[in-house]
Amino acid sequence: MEAKNLMSEFLENLQKMGNRLTQEDLDVARESVRVFAEFEQARARAMEAKRRTDNAPDPIGEAGEGGSAGEIELSLDWDDCIGGDDTDAIHAESAADGLIWSLSERECVDIHYIASITGKEPDQVIKELRGSIYQDP
Repeated sequence: MEAKNLMSEFLENLQKMGNRLTQEDLDVARESVRVFAEFEQARARAMEAKRRTDNAPDPIGEAGEGGSAGEIELSLDWDDCIGGDDTDAIHAESAADGLIWSLSERECVDIHYIASITGKEPDQVIKELRGSIYQDP
């Protein structure tokens, strides 16, 4: 289901519940809407970055320095040519963006992963995500 349809359905369900909602329910709903908005902004930024990358000139087929058309200069560092840390290529500006990456890449809330891609300490990540994440006792 598309994200906008999910949000529409979510808001319709809130309206149906009406005055049966507690203050805590409303706070969670408000936070959900905030996180959804941040998700949409992050998704839009990612799509724009992908569009820019897709429109970038292709180095294959272009003659480079000292090379001929169709050649690509490869790194001679073969120490970690397979595997490696996938967080090197990912950077999140905020803990909320990191949460989106964590859910997308790890399918869970991984505080240490979020900390590694934001450059923040785990305690700071937890503080910034207060209200968006909950500890499972």
